[in-house]
Amino acid sequence: MKWIGSNASAGLPTLPRERAKRCAGVPAFKSVARLTCALWLATGGIALSAPVIKSLEPGTVAPGAVTEVVARGSDLKGIVNVWCSFPVEVAVDSSKSAEDGKSASLRFTVPAETEVGVAAIRVVGSNGVSRPFLLMIDDLPGATAVKGNDAFDKAASLDWPIAIDGVCDDSYSDFYRFKLRRGRRVTFECVAQRMGSTLDPLLRLYDEERRQVAQSEDAAGLVEDARFSFIPQASGSYTLEVGDAIYRKSAANRYRLRAGDIPLATLPFPLGGEPGGEVEVRFLGEEMEGVKGRTISLAPDRSRQRVGVSREGEKGAAFVTLASDALPDLVESEPNDDPGQATRISVPSAINGRFERPNDRDCYAFEVKKGDTLAFVGQTRSLGSPSALFLQLYDPKGALLEEADVTKSNEAGLTNRFATDGVHTLRIEELTRAGGPAHGYRMEIEPWRPGFGLSTSVDTINAKAGGSLELRIEARRDKGFNAPITLAVEGLWDGATVEGNEIGKDNKEATLKIELPKEITPGDWRQIKVVGQSGTGDTAFKAAASPEPALRKLFPGMPFPPTDLDGWIAVGIKAE
Repeated sequence: MKWIGSNASAGLPTLPRERAKRCAGVPAFKSVARLTCALWLATGGIALSAPVIKSLEPGTVAPGAVTEVVARGSDLKGIVNVWCSFPVEVAVDSSKSAEDGKSASLRFTVPAETEVGVAAIRVVGSNGVSRPFLLMIDDLPGATAVKGNDAFDKAASLDWPIAIDGVCDDSYSDFYRFKLRRGRRVTFECVAQRMGSTLDPLLRLYDEERRQVAQSEDAAGLVEDARFSFIPQASGSYTLEVGDAIYRKSAANRYRLRAGDIPLATLPFPLGGEPGGEVEVRFLGEEMEGVKGRTISLAPDRSRQRVGVSREGEKGAAFVTLASDALPDLVESEPNDDPGQATRISVPSAINGRFERPNDRDCYAFEVKKGDTLAFVGQTRSLGSPSALFLQLYDPKGALLEEADVTKSNEAGLTNRFATDGVHTLRIEELTRAGGPAHGYRMEIEPWRPGFGLSTSVDTINAKAGGSLELRIEARRDKGFNAPITLAVEGLWDGATVEGNEIGKDNKEATLKIELPKEITPGDWRQIKVVGQSGTGDTAFKAAASPEPALRKLFPGMPFPPTDLDGWIAVGIKAE
């Protein structure tokens, strides 16, 4: 057994604090704008024999425990490093790893304070670094994966609380049988698309007469994952079906089935706070009895972090996402349904609000000067809320100025240049008029000016020491922005050189030429970031190239790829 990696929070990748805003009239985003870019490789090339992770058995590690995990895939022999997006120590047991490189034995030692949720892993070998693979951190006791339970009469019997890894590869559904007691609540949750799986999970629960008594598909706030709570009216044997809602069989249809007294939490409230500070949160959702609020310490270098939510004295935590931003945080004050009751706010600020009932609306009043331009950036589904926002701006006389184009993005936003002085009103509604305990939003409001965004279609590169890389970067400019953009590559080895690092005035692309030092040892690797900057002082605008296009292809069911991976490209060194 050889210990090869220790991940500390200081070493985690962080999203750039600078924002890229889209042109006026188009929704703005907290992270860099979603643009198109291609990353091309020259003589270094992408290694054909870089390590590849196809599965982890189990696909979960436990807080405060040592977990033996078998990584399966290709070219996994000779792993020299393991990176994870959370603090953990990882060791490789070469005596249990396959000689043909199709499997590697990993031992994870996870600190007890680690929050439940989904995290990322990469492995590094002598021929480079793997693409990221997602695993879960789970506090429920795990069970060995079951085979042959692809029919109702072949259901695997399980005691709960429990969690088990499965895959719908040879059949459309798997079946599990549980003994349930009258009046004793149990929650069934399927974590699939949140772990990068292709499975679109559907859960159905049947009684002893094979009558369906509960089901879930696309649970609120869980992307397209499924979850429900059930209180039996009679004790007995119940059978749970875990299936694909669109009837596909695939080795990529992996899932984590969780059974316990898990709260149906969707959001913390407020939804965010200041980086490096503390925030007192309570939790929103259904079936929240016995769940207490918490004081959360926000990391100084992360824009999002996961938070576990459990009932006092119970195993089985839900996990929600908490945002952080340097803007002053405000919490809505009811009643504010009408402009005459609008909550008065200052600009800039981040508003945390809720739609507590169907047809709820929130109004906010703020003062501007003629010529001011503000960006209104909504955050809902990226934080776990099922809400879709509809925004309207009104002038001091109550006339409609502008409303958000809801067809432009997953999360509503708009920008507006104000033609008059005075107190204006922002009205926020849920697009479908939905409301309830699960619905909340975060609205960031701040001055806007033209800028740009960058992105890349590659998240991982493997090259030879002394080789060269060509990175073609494309930029999308906001309306009114045509200045040159200087590109810098952060995180490279000492001695690496970069040429062609400017996107000229009015241009949309540039090709970076990177020469790597000959002295780099195969198996070494770096996480690099391409950062564009234009202007100086108060006019400076910065944005990092996002690999979101690559991550969307890797995790097709995730509308918002993991923020732990955004802004970073892994570069591994392969052998000659």
